[in-house]
Amino acid sequence: MTFIESIITCYKKAFTIKGRASRSEFWWFALYFFCGYAIAVWLFDIDTPSLFYGSFNKLSDVSSSISAVSSMIQDATSIAAMIAIFLLLVLPYITCSIRRLHDTGRSGWYWLIGLIPIIGGLIRFLMLIDRSDGDNEYGPDPTDESFNYEY
Repeated sequence: MTFIESIITCYKKAFTIKGRASRSEFWWFALYFFCGYAIAVWLFDIDTPSLFYGSFNKLSDVSSSISAVSSMIQDATSIAAMIAIFLLLVLPYITCSIRRLHDTGRSGWYWLIGLIPIIGGLIRFLMLIDRSDGDNEYGPDPTDESFNYEY
């Protein structure tokens, strides 16, 4: 599966945890996810909102008050846009991860192991790189060329 095919497949199956995802499908989409998130962080350059700097405590005139409010609105807009982009990226990533765990013969519930601080992410990573051979209880082998994918 190519990079573009992976992205298209993952977005078409964004709400589907049934079935399996090949290693190439998952890792291409993981690359897309992390690059997309990094670009979004860079574009929006989110800073701590002005409120946390205590700018309202020492306002001396109306112009500085307007400037502080304007800065807070800009920060809030950036944060809202960042959350929207994150949600557009994270949902397909999670469902693809679950389908990848299915491909290794594991339940999708193993995805939650990654929420354990420090060691959980490593354990999930090791489960996601595992190989799979042939059909299993979650469906046919996704790398089998004779299998006809339905979207």
